[in-house]
Amino acid sequence: MSLITHKRIFYVNSLNRLAGTISHFTYAIENYEHDEFDRVAILQACIPKSFYTVPRNRNTLTLREGDDEVLITIPDGNYSRLSLQDTLQTILTDQSPNKLTYSITWPTSKQPNTGFNQDSINRFDGGELTSTNVIDLQIENILYIHSDLCSNGSDDVLQEVCTAGVPDFAYVNWTNHNLEAYSKQLVSKTKKTFYIYLTDKDGVEIFLNGVDMNLTLILYRRNDIYELTRGYINYLLVKDHESIEVNSEI
Repeated sequence: MSLITHKRIFYVNSLNRLAGTISHFTYAIENYEHDEFDRVAILQACIPKSFYTVPRNRNTLTLREGDDEVLITIPDGNYSRLSLQDTLQTILTDQSPNKLTYSITWPTSKQPNTGFNQDSINRFDGGELTSTNVIDLQIENILYIHSDLCSNGSDDVLQEVCTAGVPDFAYVNWTNHNLEAYSKQLVSKTKKTFYIYLTDKDGVEIFLNGVDMNLTLILYRRNDIYELTRGYINYLLVKDHESIEVNSEI
């Protein structure tokens, strides 16, 4: 027996938005009250991995030399290890309050690669500073698709999508293989406009830099026959239990 009693499928392209940006936009659909939909899910998602390895909201650090400090901003963009090295050491040297010269080197092939924790304080020792963690230029391995079409308890996450293994400038393709598990509660049976936006795991917006994303949405009315059948069976079991008479003979 089908999980769905009635459905409509919508193809969402962020280029055809009513307002907003490629990755944070308002969209319109035709949804009718008589449809009485109660669930929403993403069937397929095609999202460009066009977000930068160094995005605009994670591209600053504070350089402190004695009592002097300056905010260092790395231009947002895609970087390799070498291009990040060249860019950062040039900016550090150019903006040094005390006209110091900075040099960045990488470990040899026999040494571990390291990086710094976000929002951490790291101090030079004898003019040298060694990072504490592995460097990761794959900025996001998980994307969250949010929408006010759905309610997911304490948040509005419509779907989580993994980007691991997808190279920069390729497309992240996700297909729903379990509609019931991934569907969310529809918040309104008559809603005709809604927003969609992308974030990282911390809720920080992801910028797709002008490359559009595509989603296939399904709105449907869930078939409650399973719940009704189970409830009826439970009712019969309880009813039978209450009517059972146990006679004991000595």
